[in-house]
Amino acid sequence: MYPTYYGCEIKPSKTADKEMVNLKIYLDDVLRILEEGKDASRSKRKKGTIEKSLRIRGKMVKVVVVESMTRWSNEKVWLIIHVGEIHEK
Repeated sequence: MYPTYYGCEIKPSKTADKEMVNLKIYLDDVLRILEEGKDASRSKRKKGTIEKSLRIRGKMVKVVVVESMTRWSNEKVWLIIHVGEIHEK
């Protein structure tokens, strides 16, 4: 079961899945970042793109998701395209 955000499931891209494994970030963490995090975009993003960050287990984590559709069922989803750690000064 995938967590949902604004009525659509949150699913990782292959790249984001690898990033999540490396950072030990789970889908529930991504949902928490989207719900509780602060806007982390450094520039204007395309419509349907959300970039937020939040401190998770001692590290500042940034998540970028885009509105997308599944190929097999044309179901709307939030596709995680990037998960990274922000190194604060």
